[in-house]
Amino acid sequence: MVDKNKAIENLNRNIEFIKERKGLHTDAELCREAGIAKGTLSSVRGGEKIPMIYPFFERLCAYSGCSIDVLIGSDLAEESEGAARAVDESMELELKKYAGVYTAYYFGTSNLKGRERMDDREALSYAVVLIYRENTGIYRCIADFGLTREQQEERYNACFCRNENGKMIRLRNYGSEFINRYIGDGLYDGTFTITDGTIVMALESTQDCITMMMNKIRNNAGRFNGGLSAAISVCKGVRPVPVMQIVGLARGIVSDSPEMIANKLYLSYPSIKCQEEDETEIFQMIRFISDERRESAAERLLPVALTPDQERTLLHDAMSRAINRTVKRNLARTIRVTEVDDDDWNQMIRRYEEV
Repeated sequence: MVDKNKAIENLNRNIEFIKERKGLHTDAELCREAGIAKGTLSSVRGGEKIPMIYPFFERLCAYSGCSIDVLIGSDLAEESEGAARAVDESMELELKKYAGVYTAYYFGTSNLKGRERMDDREALSYAVVLIYRENTGIYRCIADFGLTREQQEERYNACFCRNENGKMIRLRNYGSEFINRYIGDGLYDGTFTITDGTIVMALESTQDCITMMMNKIRNNAGRFNGGLSAAISVCKGVRPVPVMQIVGLARGIVSDSPEMIANKLYLSYPSIKCQEEDETEIFQMIRFISDERRESAAERLLPVALTPDQERTLLHDAMSRAINRTVKRNLARTIRVTEVDDDDWNQMIRRYEEV
């Protein structure tokens, strides 16, 4: 049971806390907003007495969202600081799960859409991404994009050393060490944050900026081993061009073939099936070409017989229209990284743990 003097002391402290949280500067503002009598509040402020439940506490409780027991029996500011500390500690434990050195894989975007001629091995690009804690307690990320496979391996390994037992461990200050060593690469630097269900890395260099969004760890896993991110990059040139792409991260060097890695970056899109209208158009074109071959000159729809090159062109155009319709429906409308895609990627990278 709180004695009278302590109850009045708590109540006055909590009134100040409520005013601060509500953005109020004076007692008069509180009285107006909460519907409290000025005289009653003045007596509380003067330490004269604890008011009656109605109307003072009824209205103050409704306005603040706190019970009478809380208003007179606790210090809201102190409890708020404790709750904030608990949240900070919980977030720190969550952030630690993501700290580390990652390899990254993506398709280069130097060519214009629709003019890609490189195969998967040629188109695949490599990077190294670091998530680390600064001395200030802030978590940041660094990325070195546009690497060859050999450069990726060299930069990844540079973040580790052997301890006295011969075991490979991360350098103590791997973030700052990496920056000092590879500053000439035109590194991307940025923030690392966690929302309710998403990881967000916002990176920027002198030439580009890129935002990568990934699914959080599921089922309270011990640490983050990698995943697929939906990324949006923008060049800072004279004519900035936003680009959407998929970037895969792994806590280790993935030694699978470039074709295998590329296949995982395509998400579930290879399962796209041709629609009926597409099949119909192609079938009708094949039948038209076949009929033209059989008919006599008088019965043909065309004035002259088709040459093999003309037949090939007609069939090619029909197939191109069908493919473009399917691609636009399934690729141009949205990019979605599902749990199935993440699981598929993780099945591949789980064999490549951090050294």
